[in-house]
Amino acid sequence: MRKKLGIALTCLLQMAGLLCLSSCLNPGIPIDELPNPNLLSNSSFEEGTGVEPDLWSFVTGGPDLPSEPATWSSSVARTGSRSILLKAPVSSGVGAGYATVVGCQSDEFIPVNHRETYRVSFYARTLPGMSQEVGMGLRFFDGVKLPLNSVVATGSSKSITGEEWQLGELLFDGDIPSDTAFVKVFVEVVNSYLPYSTDPVWIDDVEFAMVEPSAHAELPAPQLLDPATLAWVSSPVRFVWTEVSGAANYQINIRGDGDVGEAGGYLWASPSRAEYTADLSFITAFPDDDVFYWGVRAFDPEGRATQWSEVRTFRYSPP
Repeated sequence: MRKKLGIALTCLLQMAGLLCLSSCLNPGIPIDELPNPNLLSNSSFEEGTGVEPDLWSFVTGGPDLPSEPATWSSSVARTGSRSILLKAPVSSGVGAGYATVVGCQSDEFIPVNHRETYRVSFYARTLPGMSQEVGMGLRFFDGVKLPLNSVVATGSSKSITGEEWQLGELLFDGDIPSDTAFVKVFVEVVNSYLPYSTDPVWIDDVEFAMVEPSAHAELPAPQLLDPATLAWVSSPVRFVWTEVSGAANYQINIRGDGDVGEAGGYLWASPSRAEYTADLSFITAFPDDDVFYWGVRAFDPEGRATQWSEVRTFRYSPP
């Protein structure tokens, strides 16, 4: 889920008391077999001392944190022998308008050119019969490595189900603010994602790479259905649009201005169906006129995006 984050950004955490059976042990494939256009160091978390891998930090914030929110794991790995295990926050919901977040972020300030196209990706898995929503994205910094005032961070999310390693990726194609000089990469679990889940999730092989700009998919843009224009809604809010034949997934952006598809906004998400239910109770700073904007685009199986839908508005009444 992409969203403008004034809240902490954090990594996946270890479930307290979880016993790994033989089915969840994985020696990983050799590191040197991976293609590596990666701008991140220690992206497979193999190097480090103490409780955190080198050049990565565990980040937590908000109420309802688990006792062991993030762990540098040696029991499960996709490559090499290490990964990061995130134990999700409790599923009681968002307290006092502030989401509980657990995750990790790179300590490196990575120089970028906002005119170029970049991709953030990771691999994740959980356990049989379990699922978790994993967020990823970038934090933006200026030339003296201070956070941008305009957009703190932008990201999206991937639903992870079962014990097979699954790829989550997010393309920044014209989405990096023009005053950005450096970025940091984050991966997180946040309990404002619906449905809430306390299932554990392992993260490995995070990548931040420059890629070729994507061509637009030869698919029509989705048409927005619900909520109706300027309708009053309360959280959780169900967003519905037309299904695009041939689409692999969709992307929704909810924000306080009409610049749908630009960096920032309150929330981004990447649902696989033509609907999305969003918990907006984490929002504490409202637009002056209380009008919110949203739009959706589709992606084909090759990862190419359609044009954005038309922009629609709604009014939100907090609980």
